[in-house]
Amino acid sequence: RRYAHVVHETGMFNPVQMPCGRSSAAPHNSMIQSTQSSSDEHLSIPKPSLKALVWRNPALLCFFMFSSMMESFPMTAVVLLLNRELGLAATPEKISQFWALEMLPYLFKMLYGGMSDMVPVNGFRRRPYIALGCCVGALHHLALGLWVKSYHQLCIVGVLKSLFASIAETGADGALVELANGDPTTAATLQSAGMAVRTCGSLVAGLMSTWAI
Repeated sequence: RRYAHVVHETGMFNPVQMPCGRSSAAPHNSMIQSTQSSSDEHLSIPKPSLKALVWRNPALLCFFMFSSMMESFPMTAVVLLLNRELGLAATPEKISQFWALEMLPYLFKMLYGGMSDMVPVNGFRRRPYIALGCCVGALHHLALGLWVKSYHQLCIVGVLKSLFASIAETGADGALVELANGDPTTAATLQSAGMAVRTCGSLVAGLMSTWAI
């Protein structure tokens, strides 16, 4: 009756006014929301798969493998150096002391990671530290074969070698996490892949060193 009276007096019908006091803004708003959601779906960028991330960055995984091989390959020779050439077979406590000292720098990898985050070199936070650790670590491996003649020299070279090797590994770990773009699941999967590559490198280097000696 209400709307019939309005039509009778004005001769017009307002389509905006709906029964029971409802407005046509509700379907209009729902239409805007559906349009926004569809536009958001078109703008969303799919995340790259793990296989794509690995194939785009093979050098990083190769670094993990070769760094692990570099650490594991001379281990058999160091054991023979301790037992035969330095004559420490009768003093196992000194051998245990050497291995404990050599592993000590790995306990401070958190500090190396903070240093690479806060002190970039030429705008890079990972690559300079990886290059520095690898180059200085290679020099210490050379000194291990040519310069070491005593137990104290071996301890000094071993600690410095582990220090720069851990710096390089920390930079590589940070670069691996950055590939995940803040996704914890992808970061965990990439770290698992890096650990698997490291294990393979250690296994291959152990077999090669046993065969070489």
